[in-house]
Amino acid sequence: MKRKNGLSLVIVGDICVNREDPPSMFASVRRILRNASITFGNQEVPLTAKGTPIPGKTCLRAAPKNIEALTSSGFAAVGLANNHMMDFGPVGLTETLKALDKAGIEHAGGGSNIEDAHRPAIVERDGTKVAFLSFSSVFLPDSFPARRDRPGIASVRQHTSYQPPARVFESPGMPAIVLTTPDKEDFRRMQEDVQKARTLADIVVVSWHWGVSGGYGKRVNYQQEMGRAAIDAGADIVVGHHPHSLQGVEVYKGKPIFYSLGNFGMELEPGIIGPGIFGSESMIVRCGITDNKVADVSFLTVTLNETSEPLLVGTEDSLRILDIVQKHSAEFGTKFKMSGKWVEVAT
Repeated sequence: MKRKNGLSLVIVGDICVNREDPPSMFASVRRILRNASITFGNQEVPLTAKGTPIPGKTCLRAAPKNIEALTSSGFAAVGLANNHMMDFGPVGLTETLKALDKAGIEHAGGGSNIEDAHRPAIVERDGTKVAFLSFSSVFLPDSFPARRDRPGIASVRQHTSYQPPARVFESPGMPAIVLTTPDKEDFRRMQEDVQKARTLADIVVVSWHWGVSGGYGKRVNYQQEMGRAAIDAGADIVVGHHPHSLQGVEVYKGKPIFYSLGNFGMELEPGIIGPGIFGSESMIVRCGITDNKVADVSFLTVTLNETSEPLLVGTEDSLRILDIVQKHSAEFGTKFKMSGKWVEVAT
């Protein structure tokens, strides 16, 4: 998949590998991941055997040896800003950073302080620099965000309010309209992060943990607002995750926003995947890079088996998964075209 006249960037969604044989997780798709010039994904859980779990929360982690799933598949960088990275406190994050540094895998979205957490991960290949930023809008506000003197993640808070519908007096009990608005300080910091990354690299990728999980299945309004704002600030592509199922693709000002890539392996305990509300459909996004610019964007449909391993699919399943993406993307008017096993996104 390395292009004759350029590079290829491959991006996948939520990753949680927790098994005795970590490299086996991506065995079926390893060639695609390794053949890319740069491979990136969202590391959903801390890689640690240390730390204390947060009381009253579903806390996830994976044994440090599970980093072998990333190294064996050629991951160059990962995002760390999500709602599980601080499940075992600063210790869990620190252990994860150490493991990634030792393995030579760049990371964004988590750090020893706020400056580290907001610093882009930059990967260079053949003179082309790609900057990765990772943000989360789903987290516990007291313990997850990085501070000047505390490890944590790069967070962008969203404030939720509820507005009565216009006909509420005619129809008591009608559901309220849910509104989400970004925190002004966090929003401004995100824009500055993207703008700075733009000066440091040829291509800027923004990875965002956002939306609603638990089988909700719908995009919420702030996702579009944030995705578009990131592109306005200088991002070339925005990729989302956290809903654990596929969502739509929007092309905004000629640049793609993937609202949710779905899971790319979500193994909560050895041999155990998440509950049935997790979607089994996923995708591998590929960006072709020519002359230091994103020249084309496509994706490969995959499905997760009963042990959460991503598998390549046949034509029938590929068309079924594409139909899901098309339905979620209809409101944006996004155009797709099959090109062999890959689906091209018209930009």
